[in-house]
Amino acid sequence: MEAIDLHLPRLHSTRPVDESALPEPGAGYCNKVRFLLARARPTMYVPMDISAAHLRQSARQLATDHPWLPIHAICVDHTRPFDLPTEIPVEPRVFFYPGSSLGNFDPPEAIRFLRDLFNKAGAQGRLLIGIDTKKAPAVLHRAYNDAARVTAAFNLNLLRRLRQEFEADLELTGFDHHAFLWALAGQLDVPGGLNFRMKEGQFPQNRRHLQPNPDVRRALGRDRFPVYSRYRGESHAIALPAAVLHGNPYRVRALLVLGASLITSWPDPELWSRTLGALDLLVCIDRYLTADAAFADIVLPATTMYEITSFMRYGPIFKIRERLVEPQGEARNDFLILAELARRLGYGHLYPQTEEAILEQALEGTGFTVAGVRAAGG
Repeated sequence: MEAIDLHLPRLHSTRPVDESALPEPGAGYCNKVRFLLARARPTMYVPMDISAAHLRQSARQLATDHPWLPIHAICVDHTRPFDLPTEIPVEPRVFFYPGSSLGNFDPPEAIRFLRDLFNKAGAQGRLLIGIDTKKAPAVLHRAYNDAARVTAAFNLNLLRRLRQEFEADLELTGFDHHAFLWALAGQLDVPGGLNFRMKEGQFPQNRRHLQPNPDVRRALGRDRFPVYSRYRGESHAIALPAAVLHGNPYRVRALLVLGASLITSWPDPELWSRTLGALDLLVCIDRYLTADAAFADIVLPATTMYEITSFMRYGPIFKIRERLVEPQGEARNDFLILAELARRLGYGHLYPQTEEAILEQALEGTGFTVAGVRAAGG
C-alpha cells in the first residue's frame, strides 16, 4: 500500500478521487480500500464481488466505519463482461483495482478486461491498479506454505473426501503438503508455467463419441483402485500380471500395447517380461522397437507426428498440425490402425476412418469447421 502514498498526489492532479465514484472489482473484504479512504473521500464506493453474502457483510462493516460514504455493493463476476447500475454516476469514475490478480487472466482476457474498465470509466475516468512484483523465495514460501497450514488443510481435505466418498484406500498420515517449486521459480500462473484455467477458458472438446467400457465391474484392479476405475472406466495396469500369470480374477491371454512399454514403464521389469512372455498373443503398435516388442507376435509400425495430419488443443487454442512428409515404409497413423481393427470387428461406424474425419469429429459442435480453421491459418 506504500504505492498509494507514492502515487496518490499525481492521481489527485489528474482526476481527484474526492470528486469521483470509486468502483472496486473483486473487493473481497474491502480491506484495501480502507487504506485509500484514509487519504481520500470519493463521492461513492462501489464494491463488486461474486459472493453476495460475503459482499453484504463487508459493505455493512465498511459503512459502519465510514458513515459519510455512500456505498452501493454489486454482486457480479467481474472477470466477465458486466454492467454498472444506472445509480452509479457515469462521470467521473476512478476504478480501484489494487490486487495483483490481473496475472490470473490469459493475455487476451486481460486486454478484454482492461478495455471493459476503460469503457466504463469514461473519457474523464481513471484506473488505479496494482500489479504484483516478483517476490523473493522466502516470501512465496510463507504464502504457499502458511504457518497456520490453512492451504495444507484445504489440499489434504481432498484426500479425505476421496476416502469418504469414493472409498479410496488412503492413509492420510502418509501425506503432507508442500508447494514451492512452481512458485519459487516464478512459473505459477504465467504463460509457459503451471496455469490455472477455468473450464470456460478451454477450447471445447467433443466427447460425444467416446465409447464407454461395456462392463467396468470387470476392470482389473477395481478392488484395489476403486477411484481409478470409477474415474477412468478401465483396468489398472498394475493388476495385469496377476491376471496373465495366475488367472486372478480371470485369465487374460491377449494384449495390445499402443505407444508404450510396460517393461520399462512399470516397476519390476522381470515380472513384466514373464507376463508378456506368457501371453498367447501380444501386438505392439509403436514408432519404435520397444522392449515389449521383443515379446510381440505382431509389431504394427506407427507414424511420427510429422507423417500425419492431426490437431492439438492448448487452453483456448485449436491448431491443425499438417503433414510434413509422407509415411515411411508400412507405417500408418496409430489411430487409424485402431480404427481399422474396429472396422474388421464390426465397430468401424463408431470411429473416424480418415484423418480428415478425425478433424471433423474434433470440431463437431464447436461452431468451427475444418475449412474455416485452415482459412484462418490453421
